[in-house]
Amino acid sequence: MPIFNKGDHAVVLNTYQMYLKAGVSKLVAHLHHSIENNYVLGVKMVRGAYIHSEPDRDLLHDTKADTDAEYDQAVRLLVGSNGASLADENGAGATWSADLMLATHNTHSAREALRLYRERFLTRGIGPAAHGAGLRSLAFAQLKGMADELSFKLTEEIESMSAEASGTALEAEPDVARRLPGIGVYKYSIWGTFQECLLYMLRRAEENKDAAARSRTTALAIVREMGRRVLPFTRS
Repeated sequence: MPIFNKGDHAVVLNTYQMYLKAGVSKLVAHLHHSIENNYVLGVKMVRGAYIHSEPDRDLLHDTKADTDAEYDQAVRLLVGSNGASLADENGAGATWSADLMLATHNTHSAREALRLYRERFLTRGIGPAAHGAGLRSLAFAQLKGMADELSFKLTEEIESMSAEASGTALEAEPDVARRLPGIGVYKYSIWGTFQECLLYMLRRAEENKDAAARSRTTALAIVREMGRRVLPFTRS
Protein backbone atom coordinates (compact mmCIF):
# COMPACT_ATOMS: atom_id res chain seq x y z
CA MET A 1 0.00 0.00 0.00
CA PRO A 2 2.75 2.55 0.74
CA ILE A 3 3.87 2.08 -2.88
CA PHE A 4 0.56 1.97 -4.78
CA ASN A 5 -1.80 4.07 -2.64
CA LYS A 6 0.03 7.37 -2.91
CA GLY A 7 -2.52 9.12 -5.14
CA ASP A 8 -5.99 10.48 -4.46
CA HIS A 9 -7.48 6.99 -4.07
CA ALA A 10 -6.42 3.56 -2.90
CA VAL A 11 -5.43 1.11 -5.63
CA VAL A 12 -4.82 -1.81 -3.25
CA LEU A 13 -7.37 -2.75 -0.57
CA ASN A 14 -6.74 -4.96 2.45
CA THR A 15 -9.50 -7.26 3.74
CA TYR A 16 -10.47 -6.87 7.40
CA GLN A 17 -12.42 -9.76 8.92
CA MET A 18 -14.50 -8.50 11.79
CA TYR A 19 -15.32 -11.89 13.27
CA LEU A 20 -11.79 -11.68 14.65
CA LYS A 21 -11.55 -10.16 18.13
CA ALA A 22 -8.62 -8.04 16.95
CA GLY A 23 -10.53 -6.65 13.96
CA VAL A 24 -10.84 -3.02 15.06
CA SER A 25 -7.43 -2.89 16.76
CA LYS A 26 -5.80 -4.19 13.57
CA LEU A 27 -7.63 -1.54 11.55
CA VAL A 28 -6.47 1.20 13.93
CA ALA A 29 -2.88 -0.09 13.73
CA HIS A 30 -3.02 0.08 9.93
CA LEU A 31 -4.48 3.60 10.08
CA HIS A 32 -1.46 4.61 12.16
CA HIS A 33 0.83 2.96 9.61
CA SER A 34 -0.86 4.86 6.77
CA ILE A 35 -0.37 8.13 8.65
CA GLU A 36 3.30 7.42 9.30
CA ASN A 37 3.93 6.43 5.68
CA ASN A 38 1.64 8.99 4.03
CA TYR A 39 -0.69 6.81 1.96
CA VAL A 40 -4.42 6.22 1.52
CA LEU A 41 -5.53 3.11 3.40
CA GLY A 42 -7.67 0.79 1.28
CA VAL A 43 -10.22 -1.07 3.42
CA LYS A 44 -12.48 -3.92 2.34
CA MET A 45 -14.51 -4.84 5.40
CA VAL A 46 -16.22 -8.22 5.79
CA ARG A 47 -17.56 -10.15 8.73
CA GLY A 48 -15.55 -13.24 7.76
CA ALA A 49 -16.13 -16.32 5.67
CA TYR A 50 -13.73 -18.91 7.07
CA ILE A 51 -15.23 -19.54 10.49
CA HIS A 52 -15.39 -23.30 9.88
CA SER A 53 -11.72 -23.55 8.95
CA GLU A 54 -10.07 -21.11 11.38
CA PRO A 55 -7.30 -23.02 13.21
CA ASP A 56 -7.54 -20.98 16.42
CA ARG A 57 -11.13 -20.49 17.57
CA ASP A 58 -9.98 -18.33 20.49
CA LEU A 59 -9.24 -15.56 18.01
CA LEU A 60 -12.89 -15.40 16.96
CA HIS A 61 -15.74 -13.59 18.64
CA ASP A 62 -17.87 -15.85 20.80
CA THR A 63 -21.19 -14.79 19.28
CA LYS A 64 -22.53 -13.31 16.05
CA ALA A 65 -23.75 -10.33 18.07
CA ASP A 66 -20.14 -9.63 19.08
CA THR A 67 -19.07 -9.82 15.43
CA ASP A 68 -21.86 -7.44 14.44
CA ALA A 69 -20.78 -4.99 17.15
CA GLU A 70 -17.15 -5.16 15.98
CA TYR A 71 -18.18 -4.50 12.39
CA ASP A 72 -20.40 -1.56 13.28
CA GLN A 73 -17.70 -0.09 15.53
CA ALA A 74 -15.29 -0.09 12.60
CA VAL A 75 -17.93 1.55 10.40
CA ARG A 76 -18.41 4.31 12.97
CA LEU A 77 -14.66 4.82 13.16
CA LEU A 78 -14.22 5.25 9.41
CA VAL A 79 -17.48 6.93 8.39
CA GLY A 80 -18.53 8.69 11.56
CA SER A 81 -15.22 10.19 12.64
CA ASN A 82 -13.99 10.86 9.08
CA GLY A 83 -10.31 11.40 9.62
CA ALA A 84 -10.48 12.35 13.28
CA SER A 85 -7.07 12.41 14.91
CA LEU A 86 -5.65 9.16 16.23
CA ALA A 87 -3.28 9.63 19.13
CA ASP A 88 0.18 8.23 18.44
CA GLU A 89 2.58 6.73 20.98
CA ASN A 90 3.66 10.24 21.99
CA GLY A 91 0.10 11.41 22.51
CA ALA A 92 0.13 13.62 19.42
CA GLY A 93 -2.75 13.45 16.96
CA ALA A 94 -2.68 12.90 13.21
CA THR A 95 -5.39 12.50 10.60
CA TRP A 96 -5.82 9.50 8.34
CA SER A 97 -7.15 9.03 4.81
CA ALA A 98 -9.03 5.93 3.59
CA ASP A 99 -11.17 4.40 0.86
CA LEU A 100 -13.78 2.03 2.30
CA MET A 101 -15.64 -0.88 0.72
CA LEU A 102 -18.32 -2.52 2.86
CA ALA A 103 -18.65 -6.02 1.42
CA THR A 104 -21.72 -7.09 3.33
CA HIS A 105 -25.21 -8.50 2.88
CA ASN A 106 -26.19 -7.25 6.34
CA THR A 107 -28.96 -4.69 5.99
CA HIS A 108 -28.42 -3.06 9.38
CA SER A 109 -24.70 -2.41 8.86
CA ALA A 110 -25.17 -1.06 5.35
CA ARG A 111 -28.05 1.23 6.31
CA GLU A 112 -26.17 2.46 9.39
CA ALA A 113 -23.13 3.35 7.27
CA LEU A 114 -25.37 5.25 4.87
CA ARG A 115 -27.03 7.05 7.78
CA LEU A 116 -23.66 8.12 9.16
CA TYR A 117 -22.59 9.32 5.73
CA ARG A 118 -25.77 11.37 5.32
CA GLU A 119 -25.57 12.78 8.84
CA ARG A 120 -21.95 13.87 8.57
CA PHE A 121 -21.70 15.11 5.01
CA LEU A 122 -25.22 16.31 4.22
CA THR A 123 -27.17 17.05 7.41
CA ARG A 124 -24.22 18.59 9.24
CA GLY A 125 -22.42 19.72 6.09
CA ILE A 126 -19.00 18.59 7.29
CA GLY A 127 -16.40 18.00 4.62
CA PRO A 128 -13.11 16.11 5.00
CA ALA A 129 -11.37 16.80 8.30
CA ALA A 130 -8.31 18.28 6.62
CA HIS A 131 -6.79 18.56 3.17
CA GLY A 132 -6.49 15.04 1.82
CA ALA A 133 -7.73 13.48 5.06
CA GLY A 134 -10.72 11.44 6.08
CA LEU A 135 -13.03 9.16 4.15
CA ARG A 136 -12.26 9.47 0.44
CA SER A 137 -14.92 7.07 -0.82
CA LEU A 138 -17.56 4.65 0.45
CA ALA A 139 -18.59 1.62 -1.62
CA PHE A 140 -21.15 -1.06 -0.87
CA ALA A 141 -20.67 -4.48 -2.48
CA GLN A 142 -22.81 -7.60 -2.65
CA LEU A 143 -22.51 -10.83 -4.62
CA LYS A 144 -24.50 -10.87 -7.84
CA GLY A 145 -27.79 -12.66 -7.27
CA MET A 146 -27.66 -12.20 -3.49
CA ALA A 147 -29.14 -9.41 -1.36
CA ASP A 148 -30.34 -7.67 -4.52
CA GLU A 149 -33.10 -5.93 -2.57
CA LEU A 150 -30.42 -4.34 -0.37
CA SER A 151 -28.36 -3.26 -3.39
CA PHE A 152 -31.39 -1.66 -5.04
CA LYS A 153 -32.45 0.13 -1.86
CA LEU A 154 -28.96 1.50 -1.28
CA THR A 155 -28.81 2.70 -4.89
CA GLU A 156 -32.18 4.42 -4.51
CA GLU A 157 -31.11 6.20 -1.33
CA ILE A 158 -27.76 7.25 -2.78
CA GLU A 159 -29.51 8.74 -5.80
CA SER A 160 -31.77 10.64 -3.41
CA MET A 161 -28.75 11.94 -1.51
CA SER A 162 -27.08 13.00 -4.75
CA ALA A 163 -30.11 15.09 -5.61
CA GLU A 164 -30.08 16.52 -2.09
CA ALA A 165 -26.41 17.48 -2.39
CA SER A 166 -26.85 19.04 -5.82
CA GLY A 167 -25.81 22.66 -5.75
CA THR A 168 -24.44 22.58 -2.21
CA ALA A 169 -21.19 24.26 -1.26
CA LEU A 170 -19.46 20.91 -0.80
CA GLU A 171 -20.38 19.75 -4.30
CA ALA A 172 -19.18 23.04 -5.78
CA GLU A 173 -15.92 22.95 -3.81
CA PRO A 174 -13.10 23.44 -6.38
CA ASP A 175 -10.65 21.45 -4.27
CA VAL A 176 -11.40 17.79 -5.07
CA ALA A 177 -9.89 16.70 -1.75
CA ARG A 178 -12.56 18.65 0.12
CA ARG A 179 -15.64 17.53 -1.82
CA LEU A 180 -18.13 14.94 -0.69
CA PRO A 181 -16.56 11.46 -0.59
CA GLY A 182 -17.53 9.30 -3.55
CA ILE A 183 -20.23 6.72 -2.87
CA GLY A 184 -21.63 3.82 -4.88
CA VAL A 185 -23.02 0.28 -4.98
CA TYR A 186 -21.36 -2.64 -6.75
CA LYS A 187 -22.41 -6.19 -7.59
CA TYR A 188 -19.59 -8.73 -7.53
CA SER A 189 -19.63 -11.28 -10.36
CA ILE A 190 -17.28 -13.79 -11.95
CA TRP A 191 -16.43 -14.36 -15.59
CA GLY A 192 -15.22 -17.48 -17.34
CA THR A 193 -16.22 -20.93 -18.49
CA PHE A 194 -18.10 -23.26 -16.18
CA GLN A 195 -14.97 -25.34 -15.64
CA GLU A 196 -12.92 -22.25 -14.81
CA CYS A 197 -15.47 -20.93 -12.34
CA LEU A 198 -16.66 -24.16 -10.71
CA LEU A 199 -14.20 -24.30 -7.82
CA TYR A 200 -14.71 -20.62 -7.14
CA MET A 201 -18.50 -21.02 -7.05
CA LEU A 202 -18.22 -24.01 -4.71
CA ARG A 203 -16.09 -21.93 -2.39
CA ARG A 204 -18.63 -19.11 -2.42
CA ALA A 205 -21.43 -21.59 -1.72
CA GLU A 206 -19.49 -22.86 1.30
CA GLU A 207 -18.86 -19.33 2.54
CA ASN A 208 -22.51 -18.35 2.23
CA LYS A 209 -24.21 -21.26 3.96
CA ASP A 210 -26.13 -18.74 6.02
CA ALA A 211 -27.81 -17.42 2.87
CA ALA A 212 -30.86 -19.54 3.67
CA ALA A 213 -31.41 -17.41 6.75
CA ARG A 214 -31.79 -14.38 4.49
CA SER A 215 -34.07 -16.08 1.97
CA ARG A 216 -37.23 -15.08 3.87
CA THR A 217 -36.25 -11.42 3.79
CA THR A 218 -35.45 -11.63 0.08
CA ALA A 219 -38.72 -13.44 -0.66
CA LEU A 220 -40.74 -10.80 1.19
CA ALA A 221 -38.94 -8.05 -0.71
CA ILE A 222 -39.78 -9.74 -4.02
CA VAL A 223 -43.46 -10.08 -3.05
CA ARG A 224 -43.63 -6.40 -2.06
CA GLU A 225 -42.02 -5.36 -5.33
CA MET A 226 -44.41 -7.52 -7.36
CA GLY A 227 -47.31 -5.96 -5.51
CA ARG A 228 -45.96 -2.48 -6.16
CA ARG A 229 -45.76 -3.19 -9.89
CA VAL A 230 -49.04 -5.09 -10.29
CA LEU A 231 -51.47 -3.23 -8.02
CA PRO A 232 -51.58 0.02 -10.06
CA PHE A 233 -52.81 -2.00 -13.07
CA THR A 234 -55.40 -3.96 -11.10
CA ARG A 235 -56.88 -0.75 -9.72
CA SER A 236 -57.30 0.90 -13.12
